Amino acid sequence: MKKSVKTAIASAVAAAAIAAAPAGAATPPGPGDDPTLSETTSAYAGIRVAFPDTPVSFPHPPRVIDGTTMVPGQALLEGFGYQVEWDADKQILKAVHKSGSELVFQVGLREAILNSRKVSGLPAAPYIEQNTVFIPLRIAAVASGMTVSWDSAKRIVVVRDPHALPRIRVSTRADGDASVAPDKLLAYMKENAKVNAEIQLIPSEHYRDKTNLMIAAGDLQDIMLLQDHEGYQDELLPAIAIDLTDKIKAFPRLQKLAESGRWINGKLYGIPKPADPHDAAFPAVRQDWLNALGLAQPKTMDELYEVMKRFAETDPDGNGKHDTYGLAGYADRAGLGGLAWVEHVFTGSPTRFSVKDGQVVDHAVSPEETEALAWLARAYADGLIDPEFPVLNKSQFAQRLSAHTAGIAAVTVAEAGALSAGDADWTPLSDLKAGVSGKPVSPWNTSHDMYIISSMSKNDPHKLLEWLDRGFAMAESGEWERMPGFGMDDRAAAGYLFGRPDLTNVIDGLDSLSNEQKETYRTAVQTWRRTSYEGQTLPQAEALWRSGQFAEINSKLELYKLKVILGQASLDDWNQYIARLTASSDYRNMMNVLNKLVP
Repeated sequence: MKKSVKTAIASAVAAAAIAAAPAGAATPPGPGDDPTLSETTSAYAGIRVAFPDTPVSFPHPPRVIDGTTMVPGQALLEGFGYQVEWDADKQILKAVHKSGSELVFQVGLREAILNSRKVSGLPAAPYIEQNTVFIPLRIAAVASGMTVSWDSAKRIVVVRDPHALPRIRVSTRADGDASVAPDKLLAYMKENAKVNAEIQLIPSEHYRDKTNLMIAAGDLQDIMLLQDHEGYQDELLPAIAIDLTDKIKAFPRLQKLAESGRWINGKLYGIPKPADPHDAAFPAVRQDWLNALGLAQPKTMDELYEVMKRFAETDPDGNGKHDTYGLAGYADRAGLGGLAWVEHVFTGSPTRFSVKDGQVVDHAVSPEETEALAWLARAYADGLIDPEFPVLNKSQFAQRLSAHTAGIAAVTVAEAGALSAGDADWTPLSDLKAGVSGKPVSPWNTSHDMYIISSMSKNDPHKLLEWLDRGFAMAESGEWERMPGFGMDDRAAAGYLFGRPDLTNVIDGLDSLSNEQKETYRTAVQTWRRTSYEGQTLPQAEALWRSGQFAEINSKLELYKLKVILGQASLDDWNQYIARLTASSDYRNMMNVLNKLVP
């Protein structure tokens, strides 16, 4: 009998609250959806309340009184946008919203004034605990135009603003410093794309691991970048990403990008992030140090070596100390990391494996690789390379450059421009080649990144694609680089999110550079564009490495490279090692598998 009376009262109060709610307020769930207590359940029953669309934060946890969820009134109503007043004498809590909505609650009374209507028979009276006025959640929320639902399995009350902008979560890789939130970029997209985005910028050295953890935990973002997507098996993608085949047709720009996206059995599961093919790390030099020492920009590796020697043995920064190195770098699990460009210069390939005449070539076992290791080993022995490079990660390497300890390092155009703020002047090298008779090499973006729309997203896929399309369009036209009021952090974040399809636009946005410096950067990019590696690399091999195939022989190879550079193994040792490796059945099997991947 008691339960039926309680239900009847709850129904009557809910009806009164709906009548008092502003126009457009949605109907809440029926009383059967409310959290209820048995006679023996504690009033502190662990009820949680979620506010996906409003900035509500409680100073004390919710309580359940007579089957009604009670919450701190001031925190709730201020989070909804009300101005709240407390009359201590009359113990009245009054809240006024700029929309005209007005709510009045009085401690100890089971009645309230909701938008000029007096509502009697509240299921629980407001009360004071810990100097905080607690009020009924559902009554206040519905009267404020919110919707309220109850997840009995998780014991969560969810309060939503039906008029709020869609909230989306996006994760992408940050190749540089991502410690500052891109507030202006997010505010612009909120105002113009009508989406409230939460951006997760994950440093590049942790991105794969973080992505895999999110996938394993089932905590996928609405829009999610998959780095080197070839490493994700066809069987996995349909489980974590929605089919975009038909949805993409409304967006010609995205449809064009999707031509090189991830197709499985005729269905599209990912859209490549736009990128300039030459937007990759490549050696840049401290031009101000060259000027101070009267040196010309190096064009060959011998000339570069001499520059490194002068940087290390003299005082290029003029501080009177012997505290500089010619070259900085870092190592990673994929190989030489920040020094891999040396292999590129000598072998002529930006990746270990390339395709020539339909066959896979392994440059790691070539004579040119031996030349690269000899050059690095000599430079390390002569003290020209930062001796701690084998134990540095990319973030620590970036800190070294900011501390002005080295004069040459592999960085992107955007990173070089950011480093040039202040007294430093980093200039990308162009026309760099192994020797006088060699061919110049250029940076080459070997990342194959794509965005997926998560299969767990509850947002409208059209709205998510619309958000991406707008960002891509602005990256394509260079608008992000010219956006008034944007600082370096916002521009960098726009590049991380929406790509950098044209490096000349990036250069235009580098406010720290003079017009003369910008012209030098543009000249370097124009020179690089004479060289292309299109169709020569083998991105399909990434799936093998991610699956763990041939991991042992490849990790041993990379470790042996470091041993040679650090002087722990000679070049003769290296050549003998390579001879044994290429003669092994494991290596021959690997090459056979790789050759089958050639399109």
